Amino acid sequence: MSYLINITDKKPDGMIAQALADTIRQATEYFKPDSFGGFWSKGGLAVTVLAPRHVAASNNNSGTLNGGVAGSSAWGVTAVTASTMTNWININVDSRAYQIVTGIFNLTPNAKITAIKPILNGQEMPLIDISEMYNYVIPRAYFSEPYIISPTNTHQIQVLSPVTLAGVPSEQIGLTGFIVGKRAYAIATS
Repeated sequence: MSYLINITDKKPDGMIAQALADTIRQATEYFKPDSFGGFWSKGGLAVTVLAPRHVAASNNNSGTLNGGVAGSSAWGVTAVTASTMTNWININVDSRAYQIVTGIFNLTPNAKITAIKPILNGQEMPLIDISEMYNYVIPRAYFSEPYIISPTNTHQIQVLSPVTLAGVPSEQIGLTGFIVGKRAYAIATS
């Protein structure tokens, strides 16, 4: 599965719409008898934007939204060791939701993180060079094909920098995507 290797500054709207439709279909089957009630659902299943708290991105703040894993209120990564893969995200996805990851961004001036390595359900994906996105008008890239992580499955991402990065956060890196799942989970704030 090397489809993630390609990043682009062009939003692949068709691929994102298909991933969202496929995930809503899967979630509707998985969470029966709950059904999808639309993006502003009053019950059942809902969709929301992927947030730091959903992946417990490691930049301090605490919370328990994702199955007891400490959550975050802002995107970022802490302490990255030079030329060593460093865990940024390492969770089991909450049992109430699917995650759809569509891309990545880094708002740090003079960002140093050059690559990421997703590990999905224990399967290592290819190293993805993200340094190209720092040449885009907005330092954000989309994966040529979004990836989906099912409830309770492992979602891990490691980052790589040629220099040691310290601070909380040491870089303001984050993911773009969606959560499809139980409405109570989708609308929770912590």
